[in-house]
Amino acid sequence: MKNNAWMLPEGIDEAGPEQARAIEILRRQCIDRMQRWGYQLIMPPMVEFTESLLTGAGAELELQTLKVIDQLSGRLMGIRADMTPQAARLDARSGQGINRLSYCGSTLQARPARPGDSRAPIQIGAELFGYSGLDADLEVIQLLLELLTELETGELTLDVGHVALFAEVVAQVDPSEQHLLEQALASKDETLLKQCSLTTGAMNQAQTLLACQGSVECLVDLKKAFPNQTDVFEACERIAQVTDGQVNLHFDFAEGRGASYHTGLVFSLYADNEATPIARGGRYDSDGSDFGTPRPATGFSADLRLWQGYMPKQTRPQPISAPVIQDVELAELIKTLRAQGEVIQFDLDGSAPCSRRLVKLNHQWTIENA
Repeated sequence: MKNNAWMLPEGIDEAGPEQARAIEILRRQCIDRMQRWGYQLIMPPMVEFTESLLTGAGAELELQTLKVIDQLSGRLMGIRADMTPQAARLDARSGQGINRLSYCGSTLQARPARPGDSRAPIQIGAELFGYSGLDADLEVIQLLLELLTELETGELTLDVGHVALFAEVVAQVDPSEQHLLEQALASKDETLLKQCSLTTGAMNQAQTLLACQGSVECLVDLKKAFPNQTDVFEACERIAQVTDGQVNLHFDFAEGRGASYHTGLVFSLYADNEATPIARGGRYDSDGSDFGTPRPATGFSADLRLWQGYMPKQTRPQPISAPVIQDVELAELIKTLRAQGEVIQFDLDGSAPCSRRLVKLNHQWTIENA
């Protein structure tokens, strides 16, 4: 056997018994809670033909998607890098009314999103389709915060933006300079910004985006620079009211993340003293149009592996060993104990390292400390 036969590809993780148990406990808790909010669980396939997988919001994932040839059809298939586009496709089948969907499953990315990130996140998320009002965005934010209530994340910071302000500035520059402007805004680089050919009014708006970020007070100057975006600022003030006391709220409208498919509010959630978000979300209306059914949509997604790191330490019952013999009373007792949550394992070779064991004393099976 080769010495490196045990090695995994870079960015590909595995979970041993303890980590896998913790992830599964967290997955069940989150799925159950989302279902109590009315979000139905879906299980999209791990692979799809690229025509559907890389449509709509999925078009952004072209470089992140690993592709293989289907040996049955000869067509190109992609291994999903994100489950959100799959949820949009499933929703487009119904195409009417409000539809709440949740999901949790493995994904695979050709490259890590950032150096050191996993390429195989266990993605968990929720999507709300069919309602374009702010109440839908508020609902998914509140659901996200509730899922994290039992984790030890410390103080949470909700970073909120809106693509309308970013798009208004970008629309005022020549298409040949749009990438440069986007880069300047995203990196908060005023020197780079001055290299863009902007009118005085557009430059003032761009500089305001760079300078005005932080708490709800930053909206005052933004309102002056963007007088046509009253709906945006009203939405932001409403978010501040609804989340007051739950998270630290931070506004940043210079970030153009996903501006090619996001159509409204966007947000990222950060744990205490962490630079990497533990969840992202936002509005992406009309994504289903590529499947024949334009639908307003909003939602969030996260990596369950990342959340697992914030779980409080789990206590688990110490296993109990049982002899391998044919005994009706023993079999019934084992069945009862397992139903009560006890871990019973058969002592196949007499060396089970259990601190408790089932023994027969005075014609009755009982648990004895080893």
